[in-house]
Amino acid sequence: MGHNRRRTVLVTGASRGIGFAIAKQFAKTGAAVAMVARTRVTLGASADQLRAAGADVSAHAGDVCDGRFMADVVSSVEQTMGPIDVLVNNAGSLGPLGPLADVPRDDWWRCIEVNLRGTANAMQLVLPRMCGRGRGRVINLVSGGATLPFTYFSPYVVAKTAVGRLTECAAAEVAPYGVQVFGMEPGTVATEMSTYSVESEDARRWIPWFKKIFDYGLDSTPDRAALRALALASGDNDALSGLLLPLGVDLAQLVEAKQQLADEQLFRLRARRPPGPPPSQALAEIRTLGETPSASIIQLRRVLPCAAAEAFRLWGDRSRVRDWYAPADAEWLSPTEADLHVGGRLALHLRSGGREFRIDARVLAVETDHHFDLDWSWTSDDGELANAASTRVQVRFAVADGGSEVAIRHEGLPSVAVRDRYIQGWIRCFDGMERLVRA
Repeated sequence: MGHNRRRTVLVTGASRGIGFAIAKQFAKTGAAVAMVARTRVTLGASADQLRAAGADVSAHAGDVCDGRFMADVVSSVEQTMGPIDVLVNNAGSLGPLGPLADVPRDDWWRCIEVNLRGTANAMQLVLPRMCGRGRGRVINLVSGGATLPFTYFSPYVVAKTAVGRLTECAAAEVAPYGVQVFGMEPGTVATEMSTYSVESEDARRWIPWFKKIFDYGLDSTPDRAALRALALASGDNDALSGLLLPLGVDLAQLVEAKQQLADEQLFRLRARRPPGPPPSQALAEIRTLGETPSASIIQLRRVLPCAAAEAFRLWGDRSRVRDWYAPADAEWLSPTEADLHVGGRLALHLRSGGREFRIDARVLAVETDHHFDLDWSWTSDDGELANAASTRVQVRFAVADGGSEVAIRHEGLPSVAVRDRYIQGWIRCFDGMERLVRA
């Protein structure tokens, strides 16, 4: 991971099958592993098995569709084990087998919920934290069923297709923040779910062909899927973020061919259309922009281990602002100002890395200990950052488990290059704030 600490890994659906194999493989690497599953007894036995082998494991019994439960899990894990470096969304449900018109509607929707809502719940909780730290990897288990219209499997196929598209969307959104999201196809594995797909009365009636996967030896093993998860979490394959990766492909070869994958839109969900006239330049531009994160907006959050009032005061004390804002090689060229009142000024003037930077921010609105808004301008002799006037910075403070959440939204940035520089700069500022409050 590039950091001098053990990894923390959260795995859903971790009590058995593929999820347990993934948890076990990460535990073998020395990672702290948080295991989530619905069945308390099975989960407890699986966690005890890993603990007996010396692993640092926590077990959380509950439903991934329950947002409150998952929020508690994420907060507990980050407080006791450390920031979550890897999230593996494995929890899933096959759902009812049979024609769409005949299967129970509630059962159909429950399958969509477990596969899609459960995955989205975990991502919505973990991704902002990963983005705020500038690192993290999410592995979503998808399926070959996401690419084909398998009959009598509609809830599972629809859910996994949605998870595939969710993976693509999220990967594009978080790429500027140094976070990766992968779609992993684990292959067909002999689990309780696949046993139902072979042996149940509905399976024999509607999908008798499924048994042939095992009869012909086309199935895989939980450990093979687990090793693929380790590879995606290693950092060696980050160029494949956003792709839906079958188990049989060679990741190293795909990394080498990453430009071809992008040019030909391979390992993505795409509607194939018949040949026709190329889209107009305007339409092509709109499509490209629709798949690209905003060049002008940053949103970052970090939970600091302090009260919101203390986090707020970090911005209103000149010496503390200098401490958390300045790079290690900073040379201050004029006095710092930090006046958090409407009409007040936050001003910093320094030289770093051989470049001069001047920030002049005016306070537009403020509610002590809760929020403030700044009109943020800067000048620089750094060619990439250049100069910009009247960008908008909004800072919000909220009570959170383990301290207070600081949320920064920076709007009006003039280019992708400036956005990316400011993302890294704000993450560095968060690191400085955290260092100060922990001192």
